[in-house]
Amino acid sequence: GGVEVAALRLMESLEGEQFRNTAFHVRGAESVARAFGAAGFETVGHDQVEPSYLHPRAFFQNSLRLAREFRQRGVNLVHCQDLLAAHYTALAGRLAGAPVLCHVRSQHRDISRRDAGFLRAVNHFVFVSHNAQESFGLKVGPTRGTVIYDGFDFVEADAAAARRDVFREFGIPAQTRVV
Repeated sequence: GGVEVAALRLMESLEGEQFRNTAFHVRGAESVARAFGAAGFETVGHDQVEPSYLHPRAFFQNSLRLAREFRQRGVNLVHCQDLLAAHYTALAGRLAGAPVLCHVRSQHRDISRRDAGFLRAVNHFVFVSHNAQESFGLKVGPTRGTVIYDGFDFVEADAAAARRDVFREFGIPAQTRVV
């Protein structure tokens, strides 16, 4: 999906001398593992256990296992590609001693008090727009939230040549005014 494609693009752009990326995915998400593996990234499947205040043992034990995996693999930043990933893995990142960053790509107006508690482990939220930040259901101050628009590479084109090519492609006479 879109979140996975965005994560892959980000990892590809950061891979190099300063960064080594590992894609952690929910066990059973084989299409995700294949896509990241085909791009040359290490992938690791992990279990996803529903957080619970009433019955915290399973979630806490799973968070400890994932934190151990983070430490063994030298993870020093946990980047959750969406709010749901942060909901399930932020505690593990903090237990591993790594800062947790959460990407917010869409509106999340209604976040329950229960869910907000599990998001407290997130150190910093990155919003893809001011709208995503303004519609976020948690109070996130400027030290804990930043807007960073997704970027893209582009090639500067010769406008006159591009116009001629488009006119030629669609059979439009050169002197025609186009709006």
